[in-house]
Amino acid sequence: MEHSEKNIDWDKLLALLESKAAGGEANTLTEEEKQLLQMADEIRMRLKNKDAAGLFPADEGWTRFQQAIRQEPKVVGYRRYLKIAAAVAILIFAGWMGKQLLFHPKKQATIANALPEQFPEIKMANGKSIRLADSVVDVQAGGAHIQASGKKVVYKALDQSSPGSGMDTLEVPRGRQVPVQLVDGTIVTLNAESKMVFPQAFTSGTRTIEISGEAYLTVAPDAAKPFVVNAAGVEITVLGTEFNVNTYDRIIYTTLVNGKVKVAAAGKAVTLKPGEQMQYNSSGGDQQVQQVDTHLFTAWKDGVIYFEDASLKAITNSLARDYDYNFKFKSADLMDLQFTIEIPRPASLQVVLDKLSRTTNKIVFRVENRTVIIDKK
Repeated sequence: MEHSEKNIDWDKLLALLESKAAGGEANTLTEEEKQLLQMADEIRMRLKNKDAAGLFPADEGWTRFQQAIRQEPKVVGYRRYLKIAAAVAILIFAGWMGKQLLFHPKKQATIANALPEQFPEIKMANGKSIRLADSVVDVQAGGAHIQASGKKVVYKALDQSSPGSGMDTLEVPRGRQVPVQLVDGTIVTLNAESKMVFPQAFTSGTRTIEISGEAYLTVAPDAAKPFVVNAAGVEITVLGTEFNVNTYDRIIYTTLVNGKVKVAAAGKAVTLKPGEQMQYNSSGGDQQVQQVDTHLFTAWKDGVIYFEDASLKAITNSLARDYDYNFKFKSADLMDLQFTIEIPRPASLQVVLDKLSRTTNKIVFRVENRTVIIDKK
């Protein structure tokens, strides 16, 4: 909003700000003066509301603000700059308070940045479990030597005389990500709320694992042993490649970054080239292959929150997994709002919500315990 200085009587405006006089003098204000006065008025009323809740010293804050804008300069020539500074102060104060009132309406609405007290867990074939916290666990099981922590899991093959291989299951809760190096050197990075079932050692003619949720795979090449991923009814066969598989929703996404993969589902198979994505509808059985920007689907494993023309519903579904918060829409039409954002991690959920709020004037976020309520502004 721009204001023409020639349309503003600064002495009158400052007097009104100090006294809050109404009536005849207020009725003579220009449009620019009315806008500035209304903005200051709204701030004072909101501060009063905050003060009633004991969350903000409204009277003290407003008094200091008045004192700041009405100070007389010692040099008369500076009066013009004081007037301009008063308008700037109003606008800056309005912007700051607007952010506080809209994004942080209640003291209890502070978003916790700490990771949830849930840890990834490996359930081994022998019935024992490994909780992946900060400390490193070093164990030998079946055909593998396992080094595991909350930051990384490494499986190394034992010698041929070791007992046969069993199937382990790694479960990753909300708010966590875990990279896993399998015995063949393949690296599987599991996203939040995901699960992988895999052998402790690959002893058969194929290297087969099962994934639900989302994972990024860098597959070690081995022409004699094809690598096979089973994911919610989709079978992905590779020799050596990098790709992402996402089974969170009824649409299963297989996105190829490098190499070549064959994706089979419902009796149909397609071979993908780098930059292509196969979308399989697990409900209707439909398949679709298209060229995509792979970064959009793999940014998460590089520590980036990235959405392009994504619905607010899709974004909040992802944030719910990443931060272990629930999201509730007060109005269904808000779900379809489109956003493009890119934020490097680590970023708090508050940072993400603030950025979403700044890109539109249509929504406001309110936090109650671990639920984010989304409403119209």
